[in-house]
Amino acid sequence: MTTKDARTRRVQDRDLTKGSLHRAIWYLAPPMILETGILNVSQVLDTYWVAQLGSAALAALTISTSIRWILNSLASSLFFLFWFRRGKWKERKV
Repeated sequence: MTTKDARTRRVQDRDLTKGSLHRAIWYLAPPMILETGILNVSQVLDTYWVAQLGSAALAALTISTSIRWILNSLASSLFFLFWFRRGKWKERKV
């Protein structure tokens, strides 16, 4: 077995629900930080290029981004609320 195969097996066999919570958080943090950084850079680039089209286009981008963030927040909240309530119903029935 090569070193790459062993490393892949170690990552696949990792169970983040067992062991130290701090270690699991630090294990998951770098990909999330990278994703946030990439999203921020892409939003800045979008804003720059749309600003070249004029103030009306920039205003439309700003409003649509705000609406998208609100809808994403509501959808996430409703999903987690549903998931939490679903778990509570299962506990009551048992």
